[in-house]
Amino acid sequence: MNTTKSVYNRLFKEEATELASHKVELGLIEDIAAAKKQAQQQVTRFLKSDATVQKAVAALKSVYPDILLNKDFAKKKTAELSKIESTLTKQAADLGLDVKQLPAFKELQDAFSLLTQVDDAIINSMDAVKTIGK
Repeated sequence: MNTTKSVYNRLFKEEATELASHKVELGLIEDIAAAKKQAQQQVTRFLKSDATVQKAVAALKSVYPDILLNKDFAKKKTAELSKIESTLTKQAADLGLDVKQLPAFKELQDAFSLLTQVDDAIINSMDAVKTIGK
């Protein structure tokens, strides 16, 4: 009887060991499946992000050289227009006219306003590029 009992005890211990190893393996498989699912979600997410970044970089490369080339455009044109304004003001004074009433003065003020907008747009673009990666 003791022999039979001993055999049964060992059989049951081995089965418990096998079941435990299967539980461990099943747990690992579930962990692997969850990690794989998360990785797949991240791949999908970052492939979309990468496509967006690549399009943005291509667009930036196409316009940024023009921005850099013309970054001083508004300042140069403003200086030129300031000289014209001085000449216009002097000529109007010589003729006894109010310079502010002349159509040319209105056009000059509109040009100054447009140049301010150009300068603001260039500064905004350059500042936006500087903030990338911060």
